[in-house]
Amino acid sequence: MKTKIYILIIILAFTIVILTGCSINSETSTLEDKTNAEVEYIEDKVFVVVNKYVKKEYESDNKINWKEVDTDVKRISDVLDTVILDFSEYEISNDDLTSFKNSVNNIDIMVSNQDEIGMIVECDYLYSLLPNFLDKYSNNQNKISIMRLKSLVLSCLVFAYMEDWDSAKNTINLAESKYNEMMNDTNFMKEYSNDLNKIFILLEEVKSAVQTEEIELIKNKYINFIEKV
Repeated sequence: MKTKIYILIIILAFTIVILTGCSINSETSTLEDKTNAEVEYIEDKVFVVVNKYVKKEYESDNKINWKEVDTDVKRISDVLDTVILDFSEYEISNDDLTSFKNSVNNIDIMVSNQDEIGMIVECDYLYSLLPNFLDKYSNNQNKISIMRLKSLVLSCLVFAYMEDWDSAKNTINLAESKYNEMMNDTNFMKEYSNDLNKIFILLEEVKSAVQTEEIELIKNKYINFIEKV
C-alpha cells in the first residue's frame, strides 16, 4: 500500500512539473508574440509618419496639416506605456527603455513645435532602437537584419534632408556592407532567396541617388526601397 502511495506521489509531482513548464512556455510564447506585434505596429506607424511626410501627403496648399501629423504620431505615443511594460520583461536596460520613451515623447514635441526635420530625426532614432530591442528576445535574425538595413536607409534619407552629404554617403555605404553581410548568412539566403536581387537593385538605386545629392530623387528611391523591401 505504501509503495502504491509513493508511486502516486511521484507521478503527481512529475505531472505538476510538466504542467508548470507548459504554463511558463505558454506565457513566454504569448508575451513574445505580443511584443513582436507591438514592434511591428510601431515600425508601421513610424514609416506612416515619415513616408507621408516624404510624399507630401500631409500638405495642403503647400502647408503641412500638423493636426493630421499629430493624429498619426499619437498612434505611437498611445501605446507607449504598454510597450515599455512588455519590453521590461526582457534584458533591456532601463537606460534603453528611457531612451525609447524619450524618443517617442520627442516626436510629440517636434510635432507640437512644427519642426519638420526634428520630427524625422526623432522618428529615425526611434526606429533604430527597434531591431536592437528585438535582438534581446527574438531568434528571428533575418527580421532583425532587414530592420537594421531599413534603419540605415532611413538614416541616409534624414542626412539628405539635413544636407549632410558626407554622412548620407557614409550611411548608404554602411547599408551596402550590411546587405553583403546578409548575403553571407545561409539562413537569410534561404528565406529571402527570391528577393535578394530586388533588395540589391533597390539599395543600389538609393546609393546612386545619394551620389547626385538631389533630394527629390533620393526621396523617390527611398520610398521605393522602404515600400518594397
